[in-house]
Amino acid sequence: MLFNIFKSNQRITGVGVFMLSILLWVPGYFKEASIVFNYKDPLLSAMGYLMGTGGVNVFFTSVLIGGQAIFLNYLINDHKLFKSTHFVVAFFYVLLNGACYDLFSFNPVVFANTFILLGLHQLFRLYNLTSSLSVIFNAGLFFGIGALLYPPLVLVFPLVWVSLSYLRSPKANDYLVAIIGFIVPFVYWGVYLFLTDNLADFNEDVIFQHHIINSPFIAGSNLYFFACLGVVFLLALFSGIGFLNRSIVKIRKLFVLLLLFLILCLPTVLFNYYDFAALYLLLIPGASVVIANFMVTLKKGWQAELLVLLLVAAMILHYFL
Repeated sequence: MLFNIFKSNQRITGVGVFMLSILLWVPGYFKEASIVFNYKDPLLSAMGYLMGTGGVNVFFTSVLIGGQAIFLNYLINDHKLFKSTHFVVAFFYVLLNGACYDLFSFNPVVFANTFILLGLHQLFRLYNLTSSLSVIFNAGLFFGIGALLYPPLVLVFPLVWVSLSYLRSPKANDYLVAIIGFIVPFVYWGVYLFLTDNLADFNEDVIFQHHIINSPFIAGSNLYFFACLGVVFLLALFSGIGFLNRSIVKIRKLFVLLLLFLILCLPTVLFNYYDFAALYLLLIPGASVVIANFMVTLKKGWQAELLVLLLVAAMILHYFL
């Protein structure tokens, strides 16, 4: 069965994750892109130009998402958030990214998610770490690069400071190192813009125009899938609360950190013209772990299999209705 395939920890399953990512994005080769690059910032304009060719765009992005899925799965398995190792987290990461026809295109949020995952990796390493200044700096740096690519992610930076207090006994200079790491990408980019006489482009349009899709996300999206996903996520969230009570301290703290990440992502929608497409993409890393945790802890395997089949059926149904 489909779900049981990704419960395996065999390396060939990781290859299957890549293949699934590419397969789910096949419809993207036959559609007109809904993603727009409204930025005057040269960095983001270059991203839009490089990904302008449809076939290259879709293939590159599907491979990027497959790589992100494998890395997130490695991160969760390496820190033993689940009792057994498997590729369920990677499966749901790929599934959620490939579920919406309107989002089959490279965009700043998908790219920024790469650095968010790298930042989370650094934060997870902080647990009971004694010598950690380099890790703290790297965490701030990765979140800073993510915010440079997609500025509303500035609102997620407090996760770094909270992690310092929650995962270890911090020193005062730890918070300073984190903010320095976060600012460094903006300083380098500002110097580049100044040297190339593009500093004037960093204006109100760059700071506030962060919608990535040129049509209402809800109107043209797969409502069948999102309705099923909403129900599954709520069940997973309630299950996750019980999971926290049964977990050891390290797992509980790392899981809480992921939940806090989801919460901090929510206000970003207030700074991107209520672009729920961007918000959805930002929530995928945390939501994938929460849903995977729910599925693997179900006592009866057929229940997880049924829920996965319902999600897949709802996703496919959108192409025929």
